[in-house]
Amino acid sequence: VSCGGDERRWAPLDDGIHRVIHYPVGCKPCSYGVCPTGHACATGIKVETVLEAARALLARPPARPLATSVVARR
Repeated sequence: VSCGGDERRWAPLDDGIHRVIHYPVGCKPCSYGVCPTGHACATGIKVETVLEAARALLARPPARPLATSVVARR
């Protein structure tokens, strides 16, 4: 969820496995120390919107195999 900042700047490089959810407001990107609009950029994002995006990503097959961790030995 992107609030206040420019979502294009902070978007992950791999949009195949990540989504950026934002609510468009006229004061973005934010440069205020104190929000004059009551944080409309954050409160405009509904829980159902986030859940829908999460469900859509979870329903997809993995984009690539999951990494396994290997412990290096001396």
